Amino acid sequence: MRTIEVKDRHEFLAIAQRLYLDLALAVACNED
Repeated sequence: MRTIEVKDRHEFLAIAQRLYLDLALAVACNED
């Protein structure tokens, strides 16, 4: 059970990081 929780947490962090990068790129493009 514990390994599954860690895996889900890792996937969640990866998705959150990806969304954050997409948002940062969108803001940078809008400022250009």
